Amino acid sequence: MDYTGIIRECEFWEKRAKDIGENRLFLQSLRCRKAIVTLLARAEEAENRVRDLDTTHRTEMCESGYDCVELGNVRKAMEEAEARAERAEKCIARIKNAVDDHRWHLAVAAVKAFYIEKES
Repeated sequence: MDYTGIIRECEFWEKRAKDIGENRLFLQSLRCRKAIVTLLARAEEAENRVRDLDTTHRTEMCESGYDCVELGNVRKAMEEAEARAERAEKCIARIKNAVDDHRWHLAVAAVKAFYIEKES
């Protein structure tokens, strides 16, 4: 069901009711729209909770299974990539500062330090 479409339709009818002075219709439409918005938020929250519980269940049930091992490997690789990206961002900032200050030797040293750190 297209809840956002229903919400937009309610907004349209609220505006029409207000324009022609139908306060009871306006208030009823407003109540309906608020109820739909609240229910939609609760449904989304429930879906997120189910997804979290499903993920937790799969993780607890298959700690040594192929899928979980692969998931762990992917998570580890992602964490390592994030760490490398952070180191690279810091190095780029050091290089930029050195270049801005016309201190070329510091820029070269930052690049060398980055590659030495990368290899170890």
